[in-house]
Amino acid sequence: MQCPLPSNETCEHLGEILVTSQQIDQAVARVAREVRNAYGPGDSVLALVLLEGARWFADDLFVQLGEGRWERQDFKASSYHGTTQSCGMVQTDELPCSVQGRSVLVIDDIYDTGRTLGHILDLLTQAGAVDVKTCVMFEKQCHHAHPIALDFLGLTVPDRFIVGYGLDFEGRYRDLKCVGVLPQHIDL
Repeated sequence: MQCPLPSNETCEHLGEILVTSQQIDQAVARVAREVRNAYGPGDSVLALVLLEGARWFADDLFVQLGEGRWERQDFKASSYHGTTQSCGMVQTDELPCSVQGRSVLVIDDIYDTGRTLGHILDLLTQAGAVDVKTCVMFEKQCHHAHPIALDFLGLTVPDRFIVGYGLDFEGRYRDLKCVGVLPQHIDL
């Protein structure tokens, strides 16, 4: 369940819109087709949604994927800790269930440094997952400290601090159905 916008923020409150709601919808539909095609009809897949940011992408993705073989588990993971840059330390909860011998689809909001995603992939492999695929809504055009070959990607975005569609600044702007940069008067 999505929380209401603090201070009634809308896409018009951004300094610049980089991705529209229509572009998001088109990317989610395309990614859903790719994910469905990657798994056989009898496959049982654990979808591990990295919170908090990936919740919006995952909610829309599961509407497109439809009923069936997807077991969704939310998983808290972060390397930002209230800042605008990854601090390098990834904090996670314990895995919500056993992944031993399972196929896992990791759903994340953004791939930038790769620290969080790399940490999760290592964790799942060590826990015995037999197949791990990545599904990321946004890839930032930047140097990735931990390069990862993404299996499914929604859109590429410039190397800027962005908000909207799950991405936040101090807990705000997550609920926007667009993605953009903050206005200049907001001090990062």
